[in-house]
Amino acid sequence: MLSLVMAALTAACAYSSPPAPPQKLAGVLTLKGNAPHTYPVLRTDDDHLWQLRGLDKSDASRLQQRRILVEGQPASHQGASLLPVFEVERYRIIAPDAGQSQDAAGQTPP
Repeated sequence: MLSLVMAALTAACAYSSPPAPPQKLAGVLTLKGNAPHTYPVLRTDDDHLWQLRGLDKSDASRLQQRRILVEGQPASHQGASLLPVFEVERYRIIAPDAGQSQDAAGQTPP
C-alpha cells in the first residue's frame, strides 16, 4: 500500500506544467531613478506601475515617454523599487505607424 502511494506521489511530482502563455501590458514607459542607476517603469493604461526587466538600457532610453506594448511574465518578486516586476520577452511601440515587434534584445522575430 505504501509503495502504491509513493508511486502516485512520484508521478505527480514528475509532472511539470507547461509554461504560461505570455501576458501583455500596454502603457507609457518612463525611466525612474538617478543616472547611472535608472530603471524602466511602465505606467499601464489602468494606471498601475511595473518595473520592467529585460529591456536593454539603450532601448529603454529610446522608448522613454512612448506608448509601448510589452509581452512577458510577471516576476514572483518585487524589484528594488518595491514595484512589481514584469520580465519582458518582446515589445513594440504602439503608434499608427507601429513597426514589427522586437524581443527584449531588440531583435525582430522571424
